[in-house]
Amino acid sequence: MIINKELSLNLPIVKDERLIEFGGGALEGKSGLTADQRMVYFANRVKYGIELLPDAFNRVKSFFDEIKSKNLENVLVVSHAGIIKMMLYHAKYNDFDESNLDNNNYMNIIIENAQIIRWE
Repeated sequence: MIINKELSLNLPIVKDERLIEFGGGALEGKSGLTADQRMVYFANRVKYGIELLPDAFNRVKSFFDEIKSKNLENVLVVSHAGIIKMMLYHAKYNDFDESNLDNNNYMNIIIENAQIIRWE
């Protein structure tokens, strides 16, 4: 938004709730937890209000499919790493299924902080 304003580009900026990070439920705002403590939360996602992976994938898929259907020339997407990885996974494989959710294949996608990724 800053560059858009400073350079007077006047490009449309659209905020989309489908690109927010995973809902952390009771885990949000907690820092300093050990891996074992975090696993207790994640093993009991529903109990602690943590967003389920299929729900996150479905909202990311919905966003990505909508953007593709509009045949836009250029789109800049800014989000959190996990959401971007889900989007890239969907773009490559065009599907999400329970086996991919269970073994976290999408998490094997490596992206750097503030990395620019071109998808054509």
